[in-house]
Amino acid sequence: MMYSHKIRMLSCCAGLLCTMSLLWSVSANAAEIISRVHEKYTAVNDFTSPFKQTLFHKESGVTEARTGTLVFKKPSLIRWETTSSPKELIIVSDKEIWNYLPEEDVAYRYSLNLLQDSRNIIQVITGQARLDKDFDVKEEEGSETLAKLRLYPKEAQPHFVEAEVWIRKSDAIIEKAMIVDFYGNRNELVLESPSVNVGLASAPFRFEAPKGVDVEDRRNMNPQEAELFR
Repeated sequence: MMYSHKIRMLSCCAGLLCTMSLLWSVSANAAEIISRVHEKYTAVNDFTSPFKQTLFHKESGVTEARTGTLVFKKPSLIRWETTSSPKELIIVSDKEIWNYLPEEDVAYRYSLNLLQDSRNIIQVITGQARLDKDFDVKEEEGSETLAKLRLYPKEAQPHFVEAEVWIRKSDAIIEKAMIVDFYGNRNELVLESPSVNVGLASAPFRFEAPKGVDVEDRRNMNPQEAELFR
């Protein structure tokens, strides 16, 4: 079912650490990049950005492209809304998480525990992941405008084997992140022209299920079983 491909997001991003040969000390330049990112996002209170997401499912060979808007407000308010079909809305409020699928007339309610781990694509792309604490980091060749880091989680879990992160050299904003899971599936998210510190209100991060929509409570679900942002 398409739903199973699309909404695996939050805990779908923590992953299996390979072998000791993949561990290295962070180079001086990579450490400087990480420091700039941390400093930048310490000063970022909110942002909004159109996004493009590309999901590649290795077993089937199918690639799925999605477009939408990501809105973020500290400390961890998120509004993720796709503009391409099938439509999907994910709201992370200060109390819970909602995943609304209007074409299926269903809304799922989750606990905030799903976002406690920094090793997921939303935490990475919003600058909330602890790059210096939770990952082994290697700098790789980027482009004229983008620095590139490869991340390996220090704690082994199957949903996040490795990641690539592209960071704008001009202002240390994370522009693109790509997560690979144990099975070789890839989840790439690109932010297009993010607007930073625009003074967002709290209204976009509230959700009330429309009349007639079936609400399923999944607040007791094991975070490893939840499928969001994927």
